[in-house]
Amino acid sequence: MFNCNNHAANNRIVWSELWRGEYVDHAPLAVPCDPDNQADIDIYNSLPETFTVYRGGHVAGFSWSLSKDKATWFATRSSEFGNNRFEIHSLEIKKSEVCWFTNARNGMEVIVLKDKSKAKMI
Repeated sequence: MFNCNNHAANNRIVWSELWRGEYVDHAPLAVPCDPDNQADIDIYNSLPETFTVYRGGHVAGFSWSLSKDKATWFATRSSEFGNNRFEIHSLEIKKSEVCWFTNARNGMEVIVLKDKSKAKMI
């Protein structure tokens, strides 16, 4: 899986269009996960209809985590690369607002396009 965060800052509109499927000529997946990864599908299916996600770094990013600890790790890592904004945000989302879920690298990562104006810095 590629790291959307590194590329999104320069191409936010394109990434947003890609994640929304505006260039895809097929029906949406039944669940926003790798259809060959049953473990990810099971985690996604077990999510409640509304839940909190967390982001370590700038609030406008696409990639969020179900884990506050992972978000803290990403914020720390980001600050090591010269980003002086050690921020952790939380955002309440609906399951239907998840564009993609993966637990690759145990990140419990979701791609979220929702308006982030209601995110809270924690």
